[in-house]
Amino acid sequence: MTKLALQESQQSRARPTGTWKLEPGRALTLHPAEAGELRVAEGRLWATLDGPHSGSLRGLGDIVVEAGSALKLRAGQRVVIEAAGIAETAYFAWNVAVQPRPVACWEPVVQSWRELKAALVLTGAATGRLAAGLAAVGFASLPRRMPGSRMAA
Repeated sequence: MTKLALQESQQSRARPTGTWKLEPGRALTLHPAEAGELRVAEGRLWATLDGPHSGSLRGLGDIVVEAGSALKLRAGQRVVIEAAGIAETAYFAWNVAVQPRPVACWEPVVQSWRELKAALVLTGAATGRLAAGLAAVGFASLPRRMPGSRMAA
């Protein structure tokens, strides 16, 4: 074997940028905290989704995700993935779903709602302290009985 051929055989193939490599015969369980998509860059993945299995075919148990395709996952949804080919390595990426921002015209409404919620919390706390203070004043203004004194009947 020539030196060049030896070097080429010892070098592993570079994985696509921003991806993870999943060797044949290996399985990986994903349980994302945020919604997103599992995108296959190269190879194929066999994905087993947790139930409940209802709705479209993409929501039923086992599916194969081809290169260039993506599998959307909800937050908390569990999926087990493995390379679909017996001798085929798969490369995949996980992309967190972008949360939509409110439309600019709704921004003042959203901000006002946040301020109103904060004001209601403060109002509740102030009301509780006011009630406690009034109760303390009421109890303090009650006549006190001195030890050894008798009350008239």
